[in-house]
Amino acid sequence: MSVDLSQFHQVFFEESHEGLDVMESALLGIDLANIDSESINTIFRAAHSIKGGSGTFGFNEIAEFTHVVETLLDLIRSDQFKMETEQVELFLKSVDCIRTMINQLEQEQAVDTQQAGELNLQT
Repeated sequence: MSVDLSQFHQVFFEESHEGLDVMESALLGIDLANIDSESINTIFRAAHSIKGGSGTFGFNEIAEFTHVVETLLDLIRSDQFKMETEQVELFLKSVDCIRTMINQLEQEQAVDTQQAGELNLQT
């Protein structure tokens, strides 16, 4: 017996948009002179949820790109990489990229991975 997961796509889209809003808000609120680990954890959790949902529904382009974002955030969380202005800008661009890909799926369009590929080169 096969379950049609497409009935849950709209919930995924809504939750992903909420997660992206959380990521964006936390990124815009970061004080680079005094980074709050909870802010990084909040951004990481949102990215992790989007990645997991994307993988569940077979939205592999989003899952793969978000995995790169999540990996960089994990390096920051473990103090192996320092969050600076360039990383905040990269993460904000990544949020925009993920939002665009999700919007394309919502409109039943093919996902354009060009921007994601360009951002991956910067990581």
